[in-house]
Amino acid sequence: MEILEYFYQNMPLNENFVPRKCALDDHSRINLFGARGAGKSALALDYLANLNKKNILYIDLDDPNILFASLGSLQNFINEHDIETLVLDHYNDKNISLPKVKQLIIISREPMDDDDFMQIKLTPLDFEEFLAFENSAHSSAGFSHYLKIGSLPQFAALHRAAPFDTKEFLKSKFSAEEMRLLGFLALFATKQISINQIYTRCKEYFKISKDWLYKTMERLQAEGVIHLVEDYQPSASKKLVFYDNAVTKYLNRNLTFIMLYEQAVVLELLKRDEEICSFYNLGYLYTDGVLTILAPFDSEEAVWAKCQKNISKIKLAEIHDAKIITVANSYEYIIDGIRFEAMPFYEWSLVDFEA
Repeated sequence: MEILEYFYQNMPLNENFVPRKCALDDHSRINLFGARGAGKSALALDYLANLNKKNILYIDLDDPNILFASLGSLQNFINEHDIETLVLDHYNDKNISLPKVKQLIIISREPMDDDDFMQIKLTPLDFEEFLAFENSAHSSAGFSHYLKIGSLPQFAALHRAAPFDTKEFLKSKFSAEEMRLLGFLALFATKQISINQIYTRCKEYFKISKDWLYKTMERLQAEGVIHLVEDYQPSASKKLVFYDNAVTKYLNRNLTFIMLYEQAVVLELLKRDEEICSFYNLGYLYTDGVLTILAPFDSEEAVWAKCQKNISKIKLAEIHDAKIITVANSYEYIIDGIRFEAMPFYEWSLVDFEA
């Protein structure tokens, strides 16, 4: 039981934790899942800090010491030490058999296929959460940092996402094969592409099996590292979006402000409605016929002309409301009974747009 005693006596510290919108509770079975770097471990450790340390066992299944030790006596250890809350971090189905304990928290990248567990998904920081890490009180200044630093808590806490920091993060979280694939995918960030096209293009540059590619793409999507956004008119091609701007920018130094801006908007939408779809060249549809139009630097007149030109498509799709997301401008108008409201990203992202 030496390895279990080690974990029992050496629970990680969770210094300078910034509260998240997501939180754990006292449910007996919890599966906290989400993308690499989203802050799952920190969230769990913050929850544990409020419990009696004597009744907690936190096991990091990625700890290299486990390679040379067995956890076969875990149930006996739990019984002997009156463990009430057990956390298994970096869990996958092949790691370990689940013991009996009053509260079991499983931290994984993908959701578990087990109805006994309460599923809690943690995504990277949205803009409002990011502001909690910022020194500036002005959300407009925070938005500029958000586009550069990205949405991972590790970089938000550092107030930077330098190339070296991002490189080390990727090396610590992804295999060499995954990094190679991500580097290729970053070339198509915010563009329409099919998985078959990805495979066809990938094999021109490096050896890759179709089976591995499809399985890895499926896993990265389930985890939330990448998103393939369906088109309003379904097709094999989907819009590719990464889960973090700093990571995407490191992998593709040619990304423009407009691309980073679009990813930021899409990620805000996805955190509220996972069923969004891209709508022609205008923007994205979500939640009962609401259209989001990206117009960071477009003039009011130019946006009006674009909307007027596409009004027949908008009406045919039964869109009843449209939000125009800008960098700094605010205005509104009505075309054929449909209200178009423009507001800066830093305002739009902080309002409840379920209404």
